Amino acid sequence: MGHRVGISIENGSLKVVYTKQRGGKTIVEEVFNIQEQGVEDYLRSEKNREFYLNIHFPDLFQDTFVLPPARGKALQLLIERELHAQNPDVSEWLYSYFITGQKLTEAQPQTEVLVFAIPRASVDRYLHIFLGFGKKVEALIPNYLPLLNLIPEVDTPSLFVFRRAEDRAVLLCYRGVLYLLRRLRGSPLWLDDSDIQSINMTVNYSRQRLGLVPEVVYLVGQQEVSEDLSTLPVIPLSSLVTPSVEFSQSLKATDMVEYILPIATTLKRRASLLSPLLRRGVPQEKMFLPGDYRFYRNVNRYLTVSSLLMAVLSAFLVAVLPVKLNELKTVRDSINMLRGEVSDIRQINAVYQREFQKWKGYEEKIQTLQSLMRETSPAEFFIKVSETASGITIDQVKVERQMNSLSFTIKGRVDGEGLLQRQRTLRAFMESLSSTGIKISGETFRLDEGTFIIAGTLEEMR
Repeated sequence: MGHRVGISIENGSLKVVYTKQRGGKTIVEEVFNIQEQGVEDYLRSEKNREFYLNIHFPDLFQDTFVLPPARGKALQLLIERELHAQNPDVSEWLYSYFITGQKLTEAQPQTEVLVFAIPRASVDRYLHIFLGFGKKVEALIPNYLPLLNLIPEVDTPSLFVFRRAEDRAVLLCYRGVLYLLRRLRGSPLWLDDSDIQSINMTVNYSRQRLGLVPEVVYLVGQQEVSEDLSTLPVIPLSSLVTPSVEFSQSLKATDMVEYILPIATTLKRRASLLSPLLRRGVPQEKMFLPGDYRFYRNVNRYLTVSSLLMAVLSAFLVAVLPVKLNELKTVRDSINMLRGEVSDIRQINAVYQREFQKWKGYEEKIQTLQSLMRETSPAEFFIKVSETASGITIDQVKVERQMNSLSFTIKGRVDGEGLLQRQRTLRAFMESLSSTGIKISGETFRLDEGTFIIAGTLEEMR
């Protein structure tokens, strides 16, 4: 159907949005509310099978851990150990995190990590409901974290404030990292003095605790600000423009605030605070889905695609079958013709075999003559040795004929007054032997006595 269905589950009700991706924009086509007790009737009648969830978990864990320096799998292991240390009753956590800085503790480097985590049991409860109706959860982002899909990567520290009725969410973001997320309560009508005071306190906290100086406050969505403010913000207020989100003509722009969280879960991926988590190999919207559920969903998708391909292939085979039958008839006629030609070839081959057997008797005689022509005589070997024995006195030569070579052992003495001179003369003798085709396999020297033994082979001529 081409829609993305986003659902925000909060306070006993479900906020549902239908969006469509068009030209790089997200078009919001329909929004409505249903009560939580009506979710089964809704899922039973809904034709879409894929859903993007935002769930407000009351037990969402949020804390900043100070851990030894680590990255990747090692850092995740440290986070999991810290989660279990602080909450020993929880057997398994689903979590995401942001590295917010480095510090020295007792002269030891430490890494500060902002962690958001949920007990897996809390997530499984909702996944089982959707699985029971054959639905798939494509994304699950808890509480106010979907707002990150709306926030671009900013080059200066900035605050982002979202207000809906009495609820507020204040986010501090800088260069693709979420440093702080505070949840506050305030006036249901607008942002008033208490909100401005909270913003100013967050600015001071960021300066003193995090070492970041926010330069602007962005209001997410259309926000009303009281006209009777007696407290002024210490940094300018501005509105966050989201040109990638449009409403159909039947909807009001004010619905943006009411339904912004389920809308944000359906947004197409773009440059945002998700970038650091995307580089870890698991997108932010899938961090809170259990690993075995992600595996099940991928296998299910693979089987669905495979079934579709098999259906297309079957239809193709049925369509081409009549054509292939005609081709098979032509091939069969060609085979019968070739069989007749093979019978003629067999008769010719029988004549050839009879003639070949007559000449085969001469083969062994020819090979014997060729072998005699290739053999190297001992006399040839002695000639090669004598041609290279400059400065060498040969006392004994032992020669044995092998299968295709002559093996030899030469014992002798080397002339020369000094050890260096003897070594040079002997090395020149060995190099001369090698240049004539003789392969040296062993050598023994006693240069102080001037004696040597050299073993090697001489291959037959080819």
